[in-house]
Amino acid sequence: MKNKMHLRFGLLAAGINFALLLTQYFTGASSNNIYFRIIALGVLVVSVVASCLRFSKDTDHQASFGEVFGTGFRTTAAATVIFAALFMIFAQVMPGYKDQFIHDMIAMGPRPTCPKHMPRNLNASSRHSP
Repeated sequence: MKNKMHLRFGLLAAGINFALLLTQYFTGASSNNIYFRIIALGVLVVSVVASCLRFSKDTDHQASFGEVFGTGFRTTAAATVIFAALFMIFAQVMPGYKDQFIHDMIAMGPRPTCPKHMPRNLNASSRHSP
C-alpha cells in the first residue's frame, strides 16, 4: 500500500475534531451540544469525500468503486483511531472532563422513539393498560 492518502486525511479530520473538543472544553460547552456534534460529523464526512475524490483523481479516474470505497473506509478508520487515542490522552490529562462527559452521556440517556417503548404515565390507573 504505497498510497497513504487516507492517513493524511484521517489525521487532518482527527486534528480538527480534537481542536473542536478543546474548544468545547475550554468554553465550557456541554458534551451534548448539538452544534459541536454536527460540526464534528461534517468534518469527518468532508474529509472522507475529499480523500475519495483525491484518490480517484490520482488514479486518473480509473479506480473501481471498491478501491474508492476502501479509501473512504480507511480514512474513516484512521480518523477514528487517531481521535480515540487523542481523546484518551486528553481524558487522562483532564480528569474533570471525563467526569463531566460521563455525566452528560448518562443525562442524555436512551430516547425511545415509538410509543411502545415510552415510559408509562405513573399517575394513570394501571388496571386498563396491557
